[in-house]
Amino acid sequence: MLTTKDVALKSGFSFSTVAAALRNDPRVAAATRERILEVASAMGYRKNAFAAGLAKARAGGPHEFRATIAFLNIHRIPGSMRKSYRIISFLEGAEKRAQLLGYNLEVFRIFEPNLSGRRLSDILTARGIEGVILYGEPKESDACMGWPLDWNRFSVAIAGEGISGLGFHFAFSDAFHATMVAVQRVLSAGYQRVALVESPRADIDSAPDRTESAFLYYTHSLHASERIAPLHLAFQPRTRNTKLYQKEGEKFKKWFFKHRPQVILTRATEDLLGWLGEINMKVPRDVGLVDLALLPNRKGFAGVEERAGEIGAAALDLVSNGLLSGSVGRPVHPTGVFIQGDWVPGDSFDERGPAGSALRKKKTRSASSALSRKSAK
Repeated sequence: MLTTKDVALKSGFSFSTVAAALRNDPRVAAATRERILEVASAMGYRKNAFAAGLAKARAGGPHEFRATIAFLNIHRIPGSMRKSYRIISFLEGAEKRAQLLGYNLEVFRIFEPNLSGRRLSDILTARGIEGVILYGEPKESDACMGWPLDWNRFSVAIAGEGISGLGFHFAFSDAFHATMVAVQRVLSAGYQRVALVESPRADIDSAPDRTESAFLYYTHSLHASERIAPLHLAFQPRTRNTKLYQKEGEKFKKWFFKHRPQVILTRATEDLLGWLGEINMKVPRDVGLVDLALLPNRKGFAGVEERAGEIGAAALDLVSNGLLSGSVGRPVHPTGVFIQGDWVPGDSFDERGPAGSALRKKKTRSASSALSRKSAK
């Protein structure tokens, strides 16, 4: 897309003069203004309404211009957005930032019946939508890559690690930082047998690689006898009550009895909590659980929070920057924004360390003995 700078170079006038002429500033001589407009027209220059509207808003002027940015939900299952706290948080964060910058945000599902990529491209273009935020699942990346949406019409950014490999700007949670914070917290409490259990969560693609890298780096100082290799599970959350899920549950139980970790770092906290209960292991009495992507709706868990709302806002900023600069399509060098989270204490991890866990076990045994004596009477 041509810019004011391009018109200035072609016409021979200064950037400030051209910018003023293109907005019909009366302080520019009529002959000069007409010459600049002729050059701009011949070049095919089109005024960037996004930049003009935002500049006016920053100057304290009224918000006369409102552009719409599309939030494309790349989930095949209808209603998935309403069921996911994470997606809702992404959307809410993007909406708040959109309102602040003078945009509207509208949700579209890619996999609607009779909706081809070409048709959606035409719908978005007809409605003047030039900005797109993508969110979806890892397995949809290939489908999205081959989906015939005319990406060259739009400024695009991805929210969350769900889809990757598309070559667009992206806003992710900082999985490496989250793992670093968690490992350091666990080791500083005095635990030595810390383990990592990873599963290909439906909306996480590249996070496991960064998580495992951080885990191995920050646990290399432990004695070899204390180090536990990460466990990789193959299930997806929505595959519960399937043979694969049950098989992975048995795999986890065997691994647990073999290695006896004191603390487990994971993103599958609720699944592990259920499996541990099946083998009569109490959290945090027998083993601590730390969530590496903790959301506010997971009450009682300790871990590193995932600021999903801020990720959505960052994705909106990336799209807005593209609109303001006239950048559309896949960038030569994609920009990545990683949002870091803070530690959140919770009941699933005893920060007093092994001594605290031992005290919990002693109190539990004492209470059980007292209950038994009372029952006998």
